[in-house]
Order: sequence, then C-alpha cells, then structure tokens
Amino acid sequence: MRSLADLSNNYLKESDLAFFNKLLQFQNAFYLTEHKEEVLTQLLHELCEVTKSNCAGLINNKNRLADIFVNDGQVGLLHATFQNTRATAGKNYQIKKIGGQSMLICSIRDADGILGLLYLIRSGSAFTAEDYAGVKSAIPVINGMLAFINLSDKTAPELALQLRKTASLQSLIESLDDIILELDEHTVIKKVWVKDKTKLFMPPELFIDKTLTEVMGGFAYVFIECIQTLLISGERQECVYPDFDLNKDLWYCAKFQKIDVGNEGVRVICVIEDITSKKLMSDQLQQNTVELKRINNLLDIGLDISKMGGWEYHLLSRDLFVTRQINDIKDLSHDVVLDYKTVFDYFDHSNKIILLNVLSEAFKGSVPFDIELELTSATQQKKWVRLAGVPVFENETVQSFRGILKDITHNRKNQEELIAAKNLAEQIARKRTEILSIMSHEIRTPLNGIIGICNLLDQKDFPDPQTREYVSHLSFSSNHLLNLVNDILDLEKIENKKMELNEVEGDLSALVGNIIKQFDSLAEVKGLELKFHADKGIPSTIIFDELRLGRILNNLIGNAIKFTEKGEVVVSLTTVSKKEEVVRVRFKVEDTGIGIPDHLHNLVFDKFHQVQQASHRQQQGTGLGLSITKGLVSLFKSEIILRSRMDEGTVFEFEIDFKIVKGPELRKVFKGEGQVRNILPGLKLLIVDDNPVNLLVARRQLVNFGIDAEQADNGYTALEMLKEKEFDIILIDLHMPGMDGYQLARQVQIDHPATKVVIFTADILEEVRMRLTEMGILYVLSKPFNPDEMHGLLLEVINNNA
Repeated sequence: MRSLADLSNNYLKESDLAFFNKLLQFQNAFYLTEHKEEVLTQLLHELCEVTKSNCAGLINNKNRLADIFVNDGQVGLLHATFQNTRATAGKNYQIKKIGGQSMLICSIRDADGILGLLYLIRSGSAFTAEDYAGVKSAIPVINGMLAFINLSDKTAPELALQLRKTASLQSLIESLDDIILELDEHTVIKKVWVKDKTKLFMPPELFIDKTLTEVMGGFAYVFIECIQTLLISGERQECVYPDFDLNKDLWYCAKFQKIDVGNEGVRVICVIEDITSKKLMSDQLQQNTVELKRINNLLDIGLDISKMGGWEYHLLSRDLFVTRQINDIKDLSHDVVLDYKTVFDYFDHSNKIILLNVLSEAFKGSVPFDIELELTSATQQKKWVRLAGVPVFENETVQSFRGILKDITHNRKNQEELIAAKNLAEQIARKRTEILSIMSHEIRTPLNGIIGICNLLDQKDFPDPQTREYVSHLSFSSNHLLNLVNDILDLEKIENKKMELNEVEGDLSALVGNIIKQFDSLAEVKGLELKFHADKGIPSTIIFDELRLGRILNNLIGNAIKFTEKGEVVVSLTTVSKKEEVVRVRFKVEDTGIGIPDHLHNLVFDKFHQVQQASHRQQQGTGLGLSITKGLVSLFKSEIILRSRMDEGTVFEFEIDFKIVKGPELRKVFKGEGQVRNILPGLKLLIVDDNPVNLLVARRQLVNFGIDAEQADNGYTALEMLKEKEFDIILIDLHMPGMDGYQLARQVQIDHPATKVVIFTADILEEVRMRLTEMGILYVLSKPFNPDEMHGLLLEVINNNA
C-alpha cells in the first residue's frame, strides 16, 4: 500500500479503501459498545492479518491492566520499548530483530508523550517502512481508543454523553449532500463530514491533520485565497470551481465561514456543494438572456428599418403600451406617453371614424383587423400607416389586443406611381393598337384596290408582252408592300403575346411542297437549284397551323434564295420520333450562300437587324423576317437553331410536335393547285363598303365566280335593301361613316338571321377578331384578298349553311 504522501495527487487502490472502511467500522463499534476490549482484540487480529504477523500486543502506559495481547503476544513484552533518542527524532516506529523473528514497534502519542505502544511480530521477512505505512492509518484510531479507556470512572459517563451528542450532530451533518471541512488558520484539515464518501477521492480519515496543499496539491490555491481573504476581512467568502479531474464535467461551490472555538483558536468551516445542475441551469439562463437580448436588439433594428412599431391594449384597464417606433412614426419624442385617448388625435375626422368603427367591431367580435389609414404627425406630415391587431386570449377570454403600426407612406407612393405607370403603359398600348389599326386599315384599303385590280388584270390575256410585264411588276410591288405591313402587325402581336395558333387537319408534306413551288421561278432566275426532301415516315394527316407554319417557311426559304448567289437551297422534313398520337418533325432549310459571321448569330434575330456585307449591299429588306420567324417558332413550343460560317452557307432548323389524325387520308387542295370558276351562280350576295374602289374590285371578282352581287355604300342603305330583298350572304366593311360594320352586323343578326355575315375588312388585329368572335361572327375576309381565298370562304359559307 502507498504512503499518505502520495494521496494528494493520486487515487487509492481498492485494497486501501477496504482497510480504511474496516477501521471506520472498528471505531464506530468501539464507541457504541460496552465491550471495548473485544473490539481492540479484533482490531489487533485484523492488523496481524494485514501485516501477516504471528502475534501482536497493545501496551497502555497509563493503565497496564488494560494491555491486550493476541496469539501469545506477551512474548514481546521484554522487547517492547521505544527509544525516542536524538538519532530517532521524528520517527514514530522502530524495527527490531528477535532471534529469527522481526518486530515492528509503533508509538502512540498524546500531548504528554508516548501514550502506549503497538507491536507486531512475524517470522520470515523482516518488517520495512512500507509495512509501517500500511498500519499507520490505524494509529490515530487506536490513540483515541486508549485515551477513552484511560478516562476515570467519573468522567467516562460525561464523555460518553458528549460523544453521543457529537455522534448525533455528526450524523445530522453527514446526512447532508454537501462536503463539510473544518480547518484551522493554517489551512490544516481537522474534521471532514460527508454523506456519500464516493464524492471524495480518498477516505475522510486521510484528510485529518493534512494541509490543503498536501491533500489537493496545485489545486489548493482556489481555497487558500478565499481562506486568507476570510481571515483578514472576517466576511464570508465563496468560490466556484470545476472538478479537479478534467475528464469530469462537474462544478462545485465552496463557502467559507470563520468561527471562534475559544482555546483552540480560530476555525474555518468550508461547505462544498455540487452545483453542476445549478451551473448548467445558470449557464443556460445566461445564454438565453444573451440570446433574448440579441433577438430584442435585432427586432428593434428590424422595426426601425421597416418603420414599424408594436402596441398592446388591455380591454379592462384601458392601458395602452407602445414601442418607441410608434412615437417615431408620429414624429414624437420618446418621452411622450400615448394613451388610448391621445392616440386618436393624429387622425382627421374621416379616418378617425373609420378607425373607431373597425376597433369597435374587432373588440366586440374578438376578431383580428387590418386597415390602412392616413394620419397627420406632430410635425404636420401626412403619412399613410397600416394598423393591424389580433386578440390575445387568457382562460378562453380576450383580455387584450396586440398588433403593429407600420409607416407605409413610401409603399403607398410607390403603389400610386406603379398604378400611374400601368395606366400610362395601358394607354400607350391602346394608342399603339389604335395607330396600328388605323395604319393597317388606311394602308391595306388602297392596297386592296391595287392588288385586286392586279388580280383582275392577271386573269386577262394581254397580247402585248409589255403590258403583261407592267401588270407583273405592279403586282409584285403591291404584294411586297402588303408583306411589310403584315410583318409589322405580326411583330406587334408576337410581342404582346396576342397571337395564337389556329390548328386544323392537313397534309404537311403537300403544304411544304406547294410553298416551295412558289419559289421555283425566283430560284430559276438566279440559277439556283431548289430541292425538297420529305421523310416517308411523316403521317399524311396531322394537325397544324397552316398559316403560321407557312409564314415561317416562306421567310426562311425567301432569305436562303436572297442571300445565295450560286449553288442550292435544300428544304428537308425528317421524322425525329413517332408515337401513337404524336410525331416530332425536324424542319431544315440549308443554303450555300454568303453565311453569317459567328458574332452576329444572336443579332440576326433582333428587330430591324440585317447582316450587312460590302459585297451584298444590293439585298433589301426590313430586318423583321427572322425576328418574326423566331416568335412564330416559339408559338409551336420550339426553338430555332442557327448554324453558319462565312462563305460556307447557313442552316436553320427547328423541331415541332404534331398530333396525328387517325382515319382516312385527307386530300386538301392548296393554293395554286387549281382554280374553280363559275360554280356559284344564283348566290344572292350584298357588298357594303364606303370605298368605291373596294366595291368595284370585289364586285368584278365575284362576277368571275358567276355571282351578280349588289352593293351599298353605307349601313343604312344596306338595311333598306335587306328589307326589300333577301340575301344569302352580306359582305360588310367595318370602318364606315355613320353606322359602322359592327352595328350593321349586329342589326343583320337580329333582323335577318338567315343572311350569313362575312366581315370584309382591312383591320386584321387580334382584338378585332376576338370582338367578332364574341358577336358570333365566324367568317372574316381580309383586305387585300386573294381570289382563291374569297372563293374558298364563300364555298365554306354555302356548305355550312346547307
């Protein structure tokens, strides 16, 4: 076993603790029993067992009759002497050799000198200093026992009573969860009380008569500083410190109190409490306090930035509490206190009435509220505020309301500016639509006359080639101007997302083939080879928008021929994927022309942008074609892809999904495939238009269809003619003085439902068509008209009517 000197920095072994525990049991048994010699005898037997001795003896120098021997320990009486000479000064034991045996003699001292001797005798190995260290802890216990035995018969009962009181007091102290130490002014430990001895790193007896430094080592300074301050000031001291074992997350609080014990001088009582749980709670509380403070600061900053304050109003006491931000909103200093009366002073009469009514309903119905009001601040500033509140329930009863007051002046101003900007934008859009509508009508109306007359002339045979050439040039120029107007109108529709697909059943390959035929003559003039390849896997009948798709291909093929001086232009249709109901087709238009530089690939799709090259300045155009093409492709939920290099040609391609039509194949006659003449005789038709040229062109074209149409130059005349005669179809121009086309069409629908209305107009904007659809008008013929379109529309009206 180890010496006590090692206990200050190391823990005891389990065998040491067991021995100390037995000593405590002997001590308690000695003072509680009347057979004290039996306890001492058993104690000597225990010491023999611990030291492996043959026998032992206890000599009481003040009462030799009380000597105790075990296992014939009397044999050692002759040798049991202790020489306390200068050579052995400071020693409390001696080791002697008796024949073949070894004898360990331990002195038991009191204030007067050696009170008695404890000796142990064994055979074999001689006793050593380590053997003394093993029994040293028993010396104080035996000392007390001998002192008790040596008391006179008179004082024994008084001492027994005092011991019982002390034992009761010690039991009471030891019932506490704390550790209690009694120390002198030199920090020497005199007594230790503890209920749970596992809280100590060694038995309590080993603390006695040891200084704090001896027991705690380097950690003692925590206690010593408090004790020194206590002895100087006399005031109670305490300190908080962690467990000396760094592996344990435990905290303790040591409290020091000075007491005067008379002749024994000054004593310091130290109470050590395990405050781990309290420390954790305190740390958590402190952390929560810091966090709450941080949140409050952030909330305060947020309220300041957002110009918003909080309030609380108690219904019974009528107490009103507001945060300082509400004073800021009302331009008041923070020391001004608002109550439930003065808070209304900052609203004018109308806003005050609104506020009172809202609050009254909210308080009575216990419901939330949220309103916007205008107030006048203390500095006479007009401000818009948002006031909102919610009821606060306590025991299922509304006790108060809580809410916010927010300065929304800036938001309100922005909202008003946005509304004004929106109104202005809508006004500008309406004006633009009106301008485009007027431009469309005013330009397309004379174009209708020019193109219509060209169509009539084109149907005549002129023997003079020069006359035929004049008609051809006039037709080309007028159609070019018409395309320009259509480009501008289509671009406006695409940008305003007013264009929608009008899908019908048709043959895609046949449509593309007919479009390419229109460019045969142009390609032939430039010496180009125009090729068309269609995948045989494309179904013969699918659903698509013939007009929009045709416009895309017309633009791409036209550009390809325009910018190609030699070589070829190839148009191809390829099946990308095919399912039961949907087929994906890739469209590709490829040429061997001048190409497009890489840095201009994105710019060619911009409005009014053309690729200008010095060698090709002769090419003319508006620069709208590709921009419109890109917008039309997007209508089909696709994207056009460009691949091109300078002087290596250009490729445009895109992919579109089409729905497949199941059933018999459709054979549709496209424009240019054939013309039907003189198949509509007997059709009674009335034309209403205020423009005499339009009347002339339309009437002459109808004559070619075998129709002898009648005409009227205003709506009132048309109604009179309808009263006198029944007509199968009436063609109505929209823009006429007096009664316009909308009014006339509505009157015809009401008074003459058997007469089919066909709108004959130069106004092709989407808004016009939507309005006509709402009126139930299904047939519209745009100016300038194509003879085939007029013929097809009239045939459709007749067939639907039949």
